[in-house]
Amino acid sequence: MSKSTTYVGFRLPNDEHEKFTAKANKANMELTEFLREAILKIKPLSLKRRTIR
Repeated sequence: MSKSTTYVGFRLPNDEHEKFTAKANKANMELTEFLREAILKIKPLSLKRRTIR
């Protein structure tokens, strides 16, 4: 694992943040650790942006 870091940020609606925080607390994890695990362990998704014309 690399020892250097890169800042990655995103916004969540307050209610979603509260849900993630509650899940992290229930798992006895810091929110950052919980989100890192969730992001790294999810199945890859094929996402396609909708274009608005």
